[in-house]
Amino acid sequence: MVPSGLRRLGSCAAAYRGTRVCQRYTGGSGLFSPIPIEVPHNRGLLAGSRSGPRLQSFLHSTGCPSESSSADQRERLLAACVLERLPVVLPELPIWESDFQTFCFERQQQERKEPPDEFLDAASSLGREDDDLEFEPAPCITEADRKNDRRSLNRALAQRLYLIVYGKSALQPDSKQPVWHFPLVEHSAGETIRQAAERALVQRLGSGMDVYFVGNAPCGHLERSEPISKVFFFRSQILKGSIELQGGIKDYAWVTKAELADYFDHTQSEDHKLLMQKMLSS
Repeated sequence: MVPSGLRRLGSCAAAYRGTRVCQRYTGGSGLFSPIPIEVPHNRGLLAGSRSGPRLQSFLHSTGCPSESSSADQRERLLAACVLERLPVVLPELPIWESDFQTFCFERQQQERKEPPDEFLDAASSLGREDDDLEFEPAPCITEADRKNDRRSLNRALAQRLYLIVYGKSALQPDSKQPVWHFPLVEHSAGETIRQAAERALVQRLGSGMDVYFVGNAPCGHLERSEPISKVFFFRSQILKGSIELQGGIKDYAWVTKAELADYFDHTQSEDHKLLMQKMLSS
């Protein structure tokens, strides 16, 4: 036998179709009386009736953001390409390391054994015409170094060079002032963040370069609050090719990590400066 309280609950639930019913204890009668609460019971109502007066008043009273306000505050995702040229020659050793190598060589010379006379006689009889030739290494300071030509890759051979461009930045779409920055574009639907970084390189500098991207993961990221955006940096290395400026880019430069301060420091935040120090190699 079904208690009368449950029968009453069932009849009330049928009467309030499209609403949810909760129960309140009435006290001495030992029964629960239904309390109808008008709450959307399916997703179609939320998806198709956002402009309904009942839902709009609910969102307004609870402080929930509307669709228009959330669209204005949408977070932008951008991808930047950090293109580098690897060192061409070995860097000069620090003084302490050079002194240590000299010490090790002199110690080996003192402890080495003299070869037998038969071996020395045989070696001296194998005279060569090019014995008098001396090897002269090419200078590490090039003409581009002397002219400080920062468009040339034939400079700072013992260091890494990074490519920066001068033009309108996608990070500040409302600004018409050109700035120095790494090539970057906003992420589009249907592509990965790395593919966006590859597209940034082609759209800004053309397709005339053979470039190797180091991995699929970014080497760093930067968050900005005005406008709300995240920039992911991808490291890549140039193998060969030439640059063709396009996409509103007016100039470019190959600079060392230390020379980046001449272009970025007056516009960078402290977080941006710290990221450059950690992300880039000397």
